[in-house]
Amino acid sequence: MTQRERQGGCFKTLRMFWTIIFFFSTLLLTGVNLFFSNIFGETCGYIHPYIFEIEVSVIDSNGLMIAEKDSIPFEDNEDVVLYREIGWLTSATGGTLDTYLRVYDASGENLLASNDDSPNGGLDSEIISFSISDDQQIIIEVGTFADSSEGEFELTIFDDGATSDVTAFNEPADGFFDEIIDGGQIDNSNLSDGIVIEGDVFLNSRVQYRLDAEGGRDYYFAVSGSQGFLSDTLTATNWTACLQYFGFVSDNGFVINANGYNWFVSDGLAGKADESCTVEEDSFRAFLEQCVRATVSVSATGRVIFFVLLAIIVVSLPIFIVDALEGQRETVWYLFLFLVAVQATTTAMLFLHLGNVSGIDALSEFGYSIFGGITTGSALVFIDKLASRAEDGTSMINPPDDERLL
Repeated sequence: MTQRERQGGCFKTLRMFWTIIFFFSTLLLTGVNLFFSNIFGETCGYIHPYIFEIEVSVIDSNGLMIAEKDSIPFEDNEDVVLYREIGWLTSATGGTLDTYLRVYDASGENLLASNDDSPNGGLDSEIISFSISDDQQIIIEVGTFADSSEGEFELTIFDDGATSDVTAFNEPADGFFDEIIDGGQIDNSNLSDGIVIEGDVFLNSRVQYRLDAEGGRDYYFAVSGSQGFLSDTLTATNWTACLQYFGFVSDNGFVINANGYNWFVSDGLAGKADESCTVEEDSFRAFLEQCVRATVSVSATGRVIFFVLLAIIVVSLPIFIVDALEGQRETVWYLFLFLVAVQATTTAMLFLHLGNVSGIDALSEFGYSIFGGITTGSALVFIDKLASRAEDGTSMINPPDDERLL
């Protein structure tokens, strides 16, 4: 027996036991990585609140005025449970789309009517009665709540007959700074029978249709979201379904909407912010874009989790496995080499996902680098082990009798 074989490793005693333990540990960790990287579905509220927190700042003319740090709401938070029950947290996972319906004059500068949620409840938008005094072209605009989701919609238009009432009001259009999609001209020849237009609306965009409306006619407009899109891009952009209600991650960081503003900034401070921050456009959207800044950071608990994950699991486990496999057959080494590579790959997928949903580039960059580092290091250790055995004149296929443990 060579000096190397006599020394063995830290796991020489009960080597079979440790081999089995590390085998199932590697399988378990691989499954955890797959689960929390959302390969098997959304895990919102289960791990994100532990590792991320959001700092919301309101800016006035003198600079930073309010800075409040808060954690992401947990899955069992009473507000989150309520939002899920009434369907506000579903569009990012392929559920019903939260639509928004607006009607403008031909210039697009004057808002004549609007609706977010149907009077009957739900996420559809509905303008039950719309009429104007004179013939004119109007713009019917389909969007989503806070322009923060995307999906398929159906726009229904119906001419309900003559009326003496004029319901259209007139106020400045809500400011919008992204993409307007031209849906084209609507044929008004068959509106008495009703028409349904199917289309797609995308993140930070709205779809506009033009209609030659007649004065003294009562029109019915409704838009329903038949299906929210389910895609990797949408899921990452909207911080998974559980945070879509509060905001979304964009190129400029975490952008909160009206509900996110009310969640992360208390009522007293919110009132103070409204008084201290003025914008040219008289809209809450303009206020959020110009006066509110939100950043995402790793929480203290999250840093501990990452330390344990990196130092103990990702780095140490392959070293322990190599030490425990001393004397095992060649097939066992090949099996564990494959398992370590799979674990490193799924860990990289986990960090890429966390980087995407948080907007923290460092997590994504680590995800890109971890696969090459861990798999290359593990492969070198295994290759060194094979080379050492060849130099000692032993064979992993036919080890000595006292090392035949499997």
